[in-house]
Amino acid sequence: MDTIIIDKLMLEIVKSYEAMFKEELARHETNFDYNYSYFRYLLIVMNNPGMTQNELGSAMNVLKSSVSKAVRYLINNKLINLVQDESDKRRNCLYITAKGESLAREYLEFLIDLNAKLLEGFSNEEIELFKRMLVRIYKNITKSNQSKFKDDLKKE
Repeated sequence: MDTIIIDKLMLEIVKSYEAMFKEELARHETNFDYNYSYFRYLLIVMNNPGMTQNELGSAMNVLKSSVSKAVRYLINNKLINLVQDESDKRRNCLYITAKGESLAREYLEFLIDLNAKLLEGFSNEEIELFKRMLVRIYKNITKSNQSKFKDDLKKE
């Protein structure tokens, strides 16, 4: 396996995808003036109403400080609400607002269009194989990142 070629391809794919994403987003007639990662938070809250910030952080695989910043931003922009759980007053739950849901659904349509462009010319079998390979790559990356992160914590 030629590691240098794989590494170069991975970097070029990420850079090209980001450029295509920004170009398509600018072309898309919408008010997407939000940070890309905030959409991921928004989609997760939409699909998991009532989750806590800790649960959101676990789903995003990010630090608590990043979740706090994103949640504060989304609340300030009236895209989500933080509601105290009636049965457990210590638990604060996240819910998407009507404005947030509308924006999230519009964003999902944008992603569907973008993915259609990315996968143009691939057969269904090739797309399924590609998805399985991406999942394996993701699992390998997160496994190695998590162990590195745990090693960094032990040093402190």
